[in-house]
Amino acid sequence: MTRHISVVLLDDVTGALRGPDLELLTVARTLGPVRAVAFDAPSADALAALGTYGVADVVHLDVDGEPHLTGVAAAALAPVLTDARVLLARATFANKEVLARLAHLTGAGLLIDAARVGEHDGLVAGWKRVFAGSWDVDSVVTTELALLTVRPNAVRPVPSDAPADPVVRVVALDAAAAEAAAGGVRLVSRTLHETSGS
Repeated sequence: MTRHISVVLLDDVTGALRGPDLELLTVARTLGPVRAVAFDAPSADALAALGTYGVADVVHLDVDGEPHLTGVAAAALAPVLTDARVLLARATFANKEVLARLAHLTGAGLLIDAARVGEHDGLVAGWKRVFAGSWDVDSVVTTELALLTVRPNAVRPVPSDAPADPVVRVVALDAAAAEAAAGGVRLVSRTLHETSGS
């Protein structure tokens, strides 16, 4: 099977999409047709924005369990990546953990905190600064599937020249699979803290 889809993991689609999400969609379009994936059902505002950015394929991951557990999130994501060449996610602590677990499950290459994303000889590549900005690192992912977290402000968000009509499909992870993926871990409580900015 040829891998050609660029998948974007969106953190919150219950309201309007934020700037970093739109940046990821802009980057993903340069790598192939875009599929958006989220753990919540997308709002009308989110679907409108996805259409403006050329996304026709939207996947709602319906987890019968706790999707905030790293193993459960990774197990839910794996089935939607069978035809993907790359998965992009915001560079958050939670996403870094999920992508690391997903790399272990799928054998994918992993790049954390990319500041720029592109291609090098047909392979997905990422660029970032390390050692307090004293080195620039160019990394090329040589596996069939590349997983990248992308830092905010990597690109300017640009709507697509070819808007799409998004179609939402549901991919489910049943309770038994979610419990097995959790590996005995149980979420006791979760507190969301308000943030400022986008």
